[in-house]
Amino acid sequence: MVKVRELSPEDEQQVLLLRQEALSEHPLAFSSSPEEDRMNSQSYQKQMASDDHALFGAVDGEEVVGMVGLLRYRALKVRHTSYIWGSYLRSSYRGQGAGRQMMNGLIERARSWGCESVDLGVSSAAPEARQLYLSLGFVPYGLRERAIIWEETVADEEHMSLDLR
Repeated sequence: MVKVRELSPEDEQQVLLLRQEALSEHPLAFSSSPEEDRMNSQSYQKQMASDDHALFGAVDGEEVVGMVGLLRYRALKVRHTSYIWGSYLRSSYRGQGAGRQMMNGLIERARSWGCESVDLGVSSAAPEARQLYLSLGFVPYGLRERAIIWEETVADEEHMSLDLR
């Protein structure tokens, strides 16, 4: 049975492998490529030590099968906003509520930080993720056409926001 929990420094190896899997298996869903991704051991540990980051995961037994991150902006004038990044759940676990649980965990974290909004970007190559975000109350506010081009295939990125006020 899949459980959703906040990830910890001990999950580092699994999270880094899952991130590489996500970037390799779904290249049009992420702006990073496996070769250029900035998430590494050092950045992971830095995120884990930061009060402005949260990372939730879907865990099946001891195996991390999904993840999604939240960043609260540090600058004083935008500290009331946060950004969801790196959402990924293995396809065999989709449609069972784990993605919704991870997102709800991050939304509650953003509320606990005093954030007034949560923003995200979703690729046109990830229509199931878009539907989840809409069902959670996210509202589209912009479209970046041709945001990702990979091996002659193009994907747009839709910007969405959830008002927490």
